[in-house]
Amino acid sequence: MSEQHQSTRKCGYCLTERHWTWTGERLRDGSKIFVDDLQRRWAGKRCPICERRRVQATIECPSFEKFHVTKALAEAGYEVRNQTPPLQAHRDGVAYPVVIRHATLEQGKVVLESPLPEAEDQVCVLVFQSVRVVPAKQMSNLRLKETATSSMIDAPPVV
Repeated sequence: MSEQHQSTRKCGYCLTERHWTWTGERLRDGSKIFVDDLQRRWAGKRCPICERRRVQATIECPSFEKFHVTKALAEAGYEVRNQTPPLQAHRDGVAYPVVIRHATLEQGKVVLESPLPEAEDQVCVLVFQSVRVVPAKQMSNLRLKETATSSMIDAPPVV
């Protein structure tokens, strides 16, 4: 590794002061490589910790699921200003981090896939997934209804 130039920098996302060290190396596009004190790379103005959280949230929440979560938050009266994870919901001038957890129903009780973090100033969204078996006879009754954002199925209820 080349000569290091040590300093600190405030993260543009969490606004905390963190180590910001130029390694003396450059990427192919010419940009400098900056790392923290544990040799984790900065991602632009985002510190390595915020970048890790962003990547984990992106992996945990695919775009199909995120669409439905943001729609449910809007229906509940929240405004979702950023569409990239981790999501933040705004209501009455206050920003709340959005925690998304997968849940199932087992014997009438809600079971979470992973525990919720211990914080009161957050919005928790539980995502339940369902599976339905549709016989071929009923599939022939389904009609596809095109909308501006997606395709919807207009069908009688599945029994």
